[in-house]
Amino acid sequence: MNFCTSGRGRSTSAVCLDRLQLQIGGSGADVAALLSRAAGQGIRLRRIVPGTDGCTLYLWGRDLAAFSALAAPCTVQIVRRTGAGFLLARLLRRPGILCGFVLFLALLRVFSGYLWCIDFGALSPASAAALRAVLAEQQITEGCRLSKPRLQAAQDAVLQQSDIFGWVSLNFVNGCLFAEATPTQTQTVQPAPSARVLCAKAAGEVLAVQLQSGFAEVKPGQFVAENQRLATCTRTDRSGRAVYQPVSGQVVARLQKRYTAQCPLQGQSACLTGRQAQRLTLHLLGHRFLLQNDTPLAGDSDTAWLPLRWGRICLPGCLQRETFWQRQTLTQTLPEAAARALALRDCRRALLADFPDAEILREQRTVTVQNGTAYAEVWYLFTADISQAGQG
Repeated sequence: MNFCTSGRGRSTSAVCLDRLQLQIGGSGADVAALLSRAAGQGIRLRRIVPGTDGCTLYLWGRDLAAFSALAAPCTVQIVRRTGAGFLLARLLRRPGILCGFVLFLALLRVFSGYLWCIDFGALSPASAAALRAVLAEQQITEGCRLSKPRLQAAQDAVLQQSDIFGWVSLNFVNGCLFAEATPTQTQTVQPAPSARVLCAKAAGEVLAVQLQSGFAEVKPGQFVAENQRLATCTRTDRSGRAVYQPVSGQVVARLQKRYTAQCPLQGQSACLTGRQAQRLTLHLLGHRFLLQNDTPLAGDSDTAWLPLRWGRICLPGCLQRETFWQRQTLTQTLPEAAARALALRDCRRALLADFPDAEILREQRTVTVQNGTAYAEVWYLFTADISQAGQG
């Protein structure tokens, strides 16, 4: 038997994993006898292609030794090697590839515990900024190392400190923190009525009496004076017995009131000076590096979190940028038009402070500037709820 191969120096285990293409040479009777003996020994041969001088077939490397022992007087030549054993042998000849793959798995295992990016999903920019601020207070930013207790503590803190979210879920998977939240929904519960009397807090003409409980003492079209009783909690029935019912509701009236305000042309105010300072902190792999540390200025401040990216690839870190804008108390001189407008604004504010639901029908303004001060006097004709709880 003549046996030719080109895989010298390879391990037996690697050869066993090969898928070999063999060229069998010999007479037709010898080749047929060889194939019969191999089948009798349980050797599995595949894709047998007869030729002019022998045949071509495929054989697993683990059966090569047994097949070669039965091959006499035929010749066996290995034409091609494929399979896992062949690839493994090539990798063993290049240990750098195998070491690099092992190092990649090790780094993937280590770095998967760090936070690479935060996915806020469908949250609005304002909600995402509010959630990021609370997470930053809990030391959770890109580049930190997360654990389950730390993540649970952050989720509890978000629910306790923020009144924006009604439900929050934080899930950390393979270096990415998925944040899901729903906005809080406030349902106002109307307290039980307890007032015994409703009185008028200003004089006017009653337009509508809208009581939920209690007994009205005025009716639409009637003029009422200040502190006049509008509704009471008791009434006598037909049998002469007193019926008690707490008062609740409102009485809408049309009334006229005068408001005054003043605004000096010169005054002290905190103005921006144009100076600013920055503090840059790099959060990377659980460590902090101070890149810039300017002296903070008294005034306004803002904090921005800038995730690190290399193109479209997220990196396990972020840049914290704190910006400070200086404010200084300066003497400010207002133009007369601005002072007049501010005085009128204060009159409108005073009206809405007394009657938050006021609807202005007409107003008459008088604005003068004397001795460096703008004086405003406004008469408002408006409709509003004039009821307030009084002493029974």
